[in-house]
This record gives sequence, C-alpha cells and structure tokens, in this order.
Amino acid sequence: MNKATGYGESYSPSVPSDDCNQISVTGVFRAANTTQNTFSESAGINAQGEIIYHACWDNRAAFQLSNTGGRIGFRRKNGGAWGPWKQLATTEPPQKYDLPISISLARNWGCQYWKNQQGEVTLSIMLEASQNFTSWETFAVLPVGFRPMVLKDYPAVFFSPHAAGVVRIEPNGAMKVGTAVTNQNYLYLNATFLTA
Repeated sequence: MNKATGYGESYSPSVPSDDCNQISVTGVFRAANTTQNTFSESAGINAQGEIIYHACWDNRAAFQLSNTGGRIGFRRKNGGAWGPWKQLATTEPPQKYDLPISISLARNWGCQYWKNQQGEVTLSIMLEASQNFTSWETFAVLPVGFRPMVLKDYPAVFFSPHAAGVVRIEPNGAMKVGTAVTNQNYLYLNATFLTA
C-alpha cells in the first residue's frame, strides 16, 4: 500500500503493504488490486485506484474512509477489532415514478412515488376522480419493492365538500380510500413508510 501525495498530512515512512488492517498511522493511502481488507473487496469490486483515509488515536481505536468506483465506504476499529465496511448513502435524488391509478380520472395533478436509499417510500397524490369514491375502493396498487411491511392508514384530505378520510395501504400494495362522507372525488395525500 502506498501513500498518496499531497493532502498535507504527515506520514510514517514505513507503511504496511497489502492489508488495510495493518495501517497504524494517520494518512491517505492508495490500494492495489491485491490489497486485503479494502472496502472494494467487501463490495466485490476491483480495488485498483481505491483511496483510503485512515485516522487513528492508538492501536485500539481508528476509522477508515474509502472511495472507489463512485462509492464511499466507512468502517471503524474499537477495542482493537475492525468492524465491517459499510457503504455510505450518496446524495443523489431518488428517481420518481408516476403512480398508475386504476379508477377513471377527471384530472391528475401529480400522483408519484419514490424510494430513498434508506428504503423509505414517499407518496404524493393529488387527483380528481371522474366519479365519487366508494368507501374502501382500491384506486391504485404499488409495485413490488415499494410496498409497506404492514398495513398502513394515512390521513387524507378530500375536497368538494371538504372532509377528512383515510387512505389504507396494504402489504400487497393495494391503496384504498376510506371516507364517511359521500360525494367525494378529490383526493390529496402525502405519506412515507418503510418498505418490506
């Protein structure tokens, strides 16, 4: 393992080779594709060009950050033992998808869903049905990978006339409207939940 140039840190002249577990001084290092205990090794990708930042307090406590292939990994050492590498979340925005509505619509002002890197699904629904909702009618189904672990009920706002109700999201992805007020055809909902 060779130290990278620059960055202003001071380095020990003797850097152990081919094992990230053996680094004992603070510094920035470049891994070879034969280096052991790298983030890229744990992620199953080639380590060539992997940059590792190592900070240590003594032989028992340290942490390492790694950047390779557009991924960032982190691990720490406590009590002299290294923990596993964990990939850090990036700041890329999640891709949004249009929610297919299974009832006839007069207007769709935006019915979308997306999932972040922590597995949280967010729904944003603003629609006008072409006819009044029937209580507990399924109006949409979320695809596999975007469904809640357990049944979820969320408060929803209805308009024309103004009223409150509920949208139920089932583990099979079925989304149902519940309201005690008749003549409801406008629906507004924002909800977030963890996926199964």
